[in-house]
Amino acid sequence: MRFAIALAASLLLFSAQASAHSLDGRLLLNVICEYESRGSKNPEEEISHAGAVGFCQVRVTTARWLGYRGRFSVLLGDREVNMFWAWKMVLKCLRRWHSTPYRIAFCYHAGVGARVPRVRINREKLKSHWYAIQVARRYGIALKAQASRYRLAFPKLEKGG
Repeated sequence: MRFAIALAASLLLFSAQASAHSLDGRLLLNVICEYESRGSKNPEEEISHAGAVGFCQVRVTTARWLGYRGRFSVLLGDREVNMFWAWKMVLKCLRRWHSTPYRIAFCYHAGVGARVPRVRINREKLKSHWYAIQVARRYGIALKAQASRYRLAFPKLEKGG
């Protein structure tokens, strides 16, 4: 419950910062976490080959670097806790790279210290580049779906009357 309140408050702050860069922060976080879970039947219990855990596939070392002091099992099994620390990582990436969903997704996958390539992509960054392309594409699709739901809910506002 404590993390749910903290996550909600943090998402409001994140959304305010992201709106300065014309991003929907909550939607971007949801797209990243959905992509990370990749349709798993029980994503809360997933552990990747790189050591990333939970719904948003947060690495334990990254969570510790961001300030997490809890147990591994909590980070693995509690979706709200996992999303909170994923949000912290996305926020770090937003502060560093600003602007596009591609850059934030690249940073989330490769780490805050990684440089987003401008032209050439070497082999070690190729996975992060592919990941960022997929997340940015899915973010665009989700943004369009959200806009069409808004138009369906408020048709008179679109027509000016």
